[in-house]
Amino acid sequence: MYISIKAVFFFLVMWVLSGCVGEQEPFHAEANVKLQSSECLSETATVATAFFKGHASASEVESTWNCIHSALWMFSTYVKGAEDGSYRPEELRTFLQTYFLGDLKISNELMAEAMAIKQLFVSGSQSRITQKELQLTLKMIAEFKKVTLGLRPHMKLITGLAEQPVTIREIEGAEQSVTQALVDLAELMQTHGGAYDLGRLRELLKTLQETIGGAKDPWNKGQSLVPLLQVVKVLITGQEGSEITASHWQSIVQPFSQMHRAWLQYHYLVPSENGWSKIQGVESLKNIFSIVDDLAKHVIRSQPKESVHQDLLLRVLSALEQGGLLPLNISASAMAEAIDVVMPKQDLDLSLWDDFSLEVFDWLEVQGRLVSGEKYNDTLAGALFSRLLNSPWPIVNDDEERVIIPHRSSQFEHSARSLTRLHLESVLVRWVIHFFSEDKAQRSEVVGLSQKELGRAYLKLQPILVDLGVVTKEDLGFYKSVFNYANLFMPSSDGNADIGFVEGVEYFHFVLSGVNSGRLVQEKMQGRCAINSSFVTSGSLYYSASCMAKELHQHFEMYYPNLPGLVAFSVSLSEEKWQSFFSDLMATVADKKVFEQGYVLSKDVNAFSIFLLYLETIMQRFDRDDDERLDIYESLNAYPLFQRTLEGLVGEIYGRPLFTYMLRFGYNPLNEEDSTPITPVRWRYWRWHPELWEVSAGRHTLAAIMASLRPMLDGF
Repeated sequence: MYISIKAVFFFLVMWVLSGCVGEQEPFHAEANVKLQSSECLSETATVATAFFKGHASASEVESTWNCIHSALWMFSTYVKGAEDGSYRPEELRTFLQTYFLGDLKISNELMAEAMAIKQLFVSGSQSRITQKELQLTLKMIAEFKKVTLGLRPHMKLITGLAEQPVTIREIEGAEQSVTQALVDLAELMQTHGGAYDLGRLRELLKTLQETIGGAKDPWNKGQSLVPLLQVVKVLITGQEGSEITASHWQSIVQPFSQMHRAWLQYHYLVPSENGWSKIQGVESLKNIFSIVDDLAKHVIRSQPKESVHQDLLLRVLSALEQGGLLPLNISASAMAEAIDVVMPKQDLDLSLWDDFSLEVFDWLEVQGRLVSGEKYNDTLAGALFSRLLNSPWPIVNDDEERVIIPHRSSQFEHSARSLTRLHLESVLVRWVIHFFSEDKAQRSEVVGLSQKELGRAYLKLQPILVDLGVVTKEDLGFYKSVFNYANLFMPSSDGNADIGFVEGVEYFHFVLSGVNSGRLVQEKMQGRCAINSSFVTSGSLYYSASCMAKELHQHFEMYYPNLPGLVAFSVSLSEEKWQSFFSDLMATVADKKVFEQGYVLSKDVNAFSIFLLYLETIMQRFDRDDDERLDIYESLNAYPLFQRTLEGLVGEIYGRPLFTYMLRFGYNPLNEEDSTPITPVRWRYWRWHPELWEVSAGRHTLAAIMASLRPMLDGF
């Protein structure tokens, strides 16, 4: 921010001290003496920095403007240019370099940008500075002084530097001062200002960086934001082109005031720690979105035909991408695919915005009731969310956002934080169902998606998932894997032909939790398990598989405290059995070639963390005796969940025998890689003698089965 402060005051001094001397005519002695005594000018940058930090006193601000005014008055009175009544840019440069800039030299390029800024404030020509413009500048200085004195008491709050607690009254005072400043400046610019091409800001910042110096990153960041400023101008004014003119200033006041008001309220009134899970934060979010709603409608009404064309939205995305402002490094092209789904008519009009706005207000209303403990299921959105709370056990996260799978009789109650996370995820899943369900009735009732519909959704959303690192461009069948795991391994999975709304939210929640858990595991493991850098060829992170297995066996509770059942299980295993269990799970999730060479990819650590949740979910759902194993009765009770999938694989007759066989022997007899010479005989005998079935399947067996079923589960 302080780079921009230097830039602003550098050009302010260049502009207001435009009474410059001709190169062919010396300064008058009297002017020389008075300039050298004007030491207050040297404090301008210091006062400016203090002003933006909220530390400058009223007398310092007033004295600075008075000093600039006096200096300009003296030179406009005593100094003449080479031509009567006007000065050339070169004369301005000579004057500044002689008396104000010391060893700092102004390039031709920088001088050209300075004259463009001059035209912005007082109109006129870019090749001349007239006496009339100097007199106008003297009058404008008085206005600038009034504006800055009005802002001064609120500057620390306005720039986001005020310390909490901040009251609503203080925020309102800051909002009013900013709005009044914008109104005053807009009136001034509309009356006296000229045109300015916003595209020139790139060259301006570049030449400033070359002149002033300092770290390059802030200057480069400023240049990267210029395209966003250009497209925002089009959004606000409804007029194409990057040139801003005097007629635009009044239309800019309200939108910029609203944007700053929304930012202030979010910055100070929504608590940084779990703010969306607190009633104060939710009430503030309602007010903030009301501001955003008004701003969006203003933008839409400003456009031709009162609609924002999709091309303009894509330009906004592109500008955000250039400025590094898109979340999670998602590309503009990937976001464009999602916009194409939401806006099939190509235009964002008031009707479409009202639909979206209503969704957000409904979500905020339900969220407010959730965190305050009020009844919420009497609304449509609330009733839909309440379906999530009928899960076999509460879906609760720990303090590190890892979902907790309860063990035996232990239970965990929903917190406002866990409810908020589920509530956010439920909206996203509901929108996916709404936009991709082909059945209108299922769409309106938010039933779910078939595998075909999920595939269509995946093709549209795949670019975003690629940018997030979840899949690669080659993973065209990934949606089949999503369908199978959501359909079979969630707390509420029913195994039918659709992914239901609740299954979808639980799957989304499990994946996000698993990825976060994997990240935490890697943070702790990097200092314990050596990374073989010579094996890294693709930029991915690799871990030693043997080191990871040993580390998890010895410290499983440290890595996965959210899985108490697995903690107890890991302690009960010998090193040899743990290694076998670890290998079976890695066979389900890991890159086979990499794992066979003794390494585990970073992404496979995340997948491993997700699969642990699947494993524990099966045990928690069907181990009714709490003996850490599934007997034949518990297995047959679990079979309906897997019936449709298995019967689709082997036919109606052999589905149940296949299920119990795998639980008994720990592998799929139809998988050639797992088959032994005795397998065909054993499988045939098992099919025809159900009276002899005996099952005692623990976590190790389940892990082996999942590894054996990987081709089927992954949809290959």
